[in-house]
Amino acid sequence: MKKISESDGANNKRPSALIKGPDCQTKENGSIICTPVEYVKIGGALNPALMGVEQEGGYSMTDALQARVDHMLSQVVGIEHMPQDVVDSLRRIFLEGIESVLDKNDKIIALAEEAENNERDALTDALTNMPNRQAYNKAVAEYDNLLDSHENAQVSFLMLDIDHFKKVNDTHGHHSGDLVLQQFADILKSVTREDVQVFRFGGEEFAVLLPRVDTGIAKKIAERIRSAVEQYDFAINKEGDAIKCTCSVGVAMASHGGNVVDTQQMADESLYKAKHSGRNRVMVFGEAQVINFADLQRARG
Repeated sequence: MKKISESDGANNKRPSALIKGPDCQTKENGSIICTPVEYVKIGGALNPALMGVEQEGGYSMTDALQARVDHMLSQVVGIEHMPQDVVDSLRRIFLEGIESVLDKNDKIIALAEEAENNERDALTDALTNMPNRQAYNKAVAEYDNLLDSHENAQVSFLMLDIDHFKKVNDTHGHHSGDLVLQQFADILKSVTREDVQVFRFGGEEFAVLLPRVDTGIAKKIAERIRSAVEQYDFAINKEGDAIKCTCSVGVAMASHGGNVVDTQQMADESLYKAKHSGRNRVMVFGEAQVINFADLQRARG
């Protein structure tokens, strides 16, 4: 892009800083009409009202603002006959007005970003950095609507609990327990797909939502989690000491016309049965289970 010369004749002065882009047209009376087509990023927002100035390394904000001001000035009738000091005063007034608007825009954007960050913090568990119970409630409400409106919709629920977690805290301390929770969360993230939603439900209990997954596949995923946890060495201090942990998993599925609250309760019931039939196992709601009574006795003991 190039600057227009200050004068194309004694009676046809134009502002010296006017920047002419490929979208500008010079009319017969000498006025220049520009349609801004470039987008300039200001405070995180894209502003199509500003015409950017193409330079090596990107856009110059100062030139972009000046270009917009000169475009506005070009629309003023008779400006070509005005003294240069008057044109300069108009340019300064317009520029100050635009800068004021941009300053307010930046403040609005900053407030919006702060609100977004606050909402994200409210929905995130500080210890594991994964969505919390409040985020879970929000997610299941969306699934309720999905199940109502789509005939082929289905979602499986996994409710997970770290076995004998209280013993970890009592034996090794709460800091070690926190480390176990963080590593357990990492395992859940690593063995599930990107579209799977994983939540810290509370305490040592976690929840996993599996969209478009039936109970057969959900059971396989649950078993993969259970096996990964069983094989993992959980570090409990900086010295590298490690312990073994296991988890129990309850599985249930909701489909079109189903209720997510009822499905969650079914997954909870399956988790309860898994824990009271020996722990370190996966149970699916409605699926016949063979209970080992020796395991059951140890679970109660």
